[in-house]
Parts: sequence; structure tokens; C-alpha cells
Amino acid sequence: MIIACSKAALCPGRMLRIATSRIISDLHRLSAEHFSVTSIPAVRSYDGNEFGWIALIPRVATGFWVGVMALAERQPKLLLPFLTSFYDRANPLSWLIIRTGFGIDLAVHGWEKVVRLPAIFTAIVAGTTASLSPQFDPAHNIILAFFEFGGGICIALGLFTRFFAAAAAIDLAIITFTVFWPHGYHAYEYVFWWGLAMFAIALRGGGPYSLDRRIGREL
Repeated sequence: MIIACSKAALCPGRMLRIATSRIISDLHRLSAEHFSVTSIPAVRSYDGNEFGWIALIPRVATGFWVGVMALAERQPKLLLPFLTSFYDRANPLSWLIIRTGFGIDLAVHGWEKVVRLPAIFTAIVAGTTASLSPQFDPAHNIILAFFEFGGGICIALGLFTRFFAAAAAIDLAIITFTVFWPHGYHAYEYVFWWGLAMFAIALRGGGPYSLDRRIGREL
């Protein structure tokens, strides 16, 4: 026997769509309080008219994203309000510390490739690159000297930050999954989290205290 869903006796599918519609409406209201969003149409409550799940997905995604962004803008109240002025001045420095620290660390790792370059260029001029050990591979060392040493300095200074941080994140991801991953977490943890930090820097950019900000241009 097939039991039809009626308005009097709601079936689980209809109840789920009603609940989803209400959640979207609440998220839309929350976004309007924080962002004054006018480009997103108001989501009507479920009124019995049928609509496909495919049409519902964009509304759910939009409502969820706007709600997340609204929550991200909320600032918690300080337990010690007298620290407000200190945090207002110190907060911009937090990103400078993170960017500079990881940039210098990358440059230090790139320096060992720079040290190899004289021997590599000598072998290139003499035509004896075939005798070089794999550690002195010309292409590998030249590319990494540029992206790790030069890129690390640029990240620390906040110059072309997104470009070099993205390149470093890709480089570290390749190293993580091709070299260290088979040996377990304790082998890849440092490179993995370092690459994740570089990815975050690529998303954020140079920040307030950077040459990118001084120039007024950024990728």
C-alpha cells in the first residue's frame, strides 16, 4: 500500500524540506543583520508547492556560506576590557610575526641549495654535469634556490607574497606526499604543517606590514 503525503500528516521528506527552508531563512536573516545583503533573494517558507532538490542546493550553500561569514565577523567580548587598546595595536603584528618566521625558515632551507650553485655552474661550464651526484642536480637546485631562498626572503618582507607562498605550498605538498608520507606521521608532520602554513599565507597575502601593502599591488 502506498501512503500519500498530505499537509495534515507530513511525511519525513516534507518535514525535512520545511526544516531546511527555515534554517535557510534564519541564515538569511543573520546575514542581513551583519552584511545588509540585498542581492540574495529572501527564502520563502515551504508552502506546499513542490520544488526539486537541485533547486534547493544553491540556496542551502548560499545560506550556509553567508551564515558562516556572519559568524566569522563576530568578535567575542574581552574578559579584561582594558586590554582592548593593546589588542587593537598588537593584532596587526601577529600576521607579521607568522609571515616573517615562516619566510625566514624557508630561506634557511633554500640556502643549502644556494651553496651548491658555484659547483653546479662550474660543472655546467666544464661540461661535467653527468659526474655530479643527485644532490647536485642542476635543475633541482637552481629552481629551489630561487623559490626557497629568494621566495623565503620575499615572503618575510611581504613582497609578491601570494605568488611565493603558493609556490612553496605546492613544493612542500609534493615533498610531503612523495617522500615522507609512506613513512608515517612522524616523518611528514613538519613538512605537512609547514606547507599548510604557506597555503594560509598564500590565501591571506602580505597583510598590513608588508611591501605589497606599501606598493599597493598584490596578486
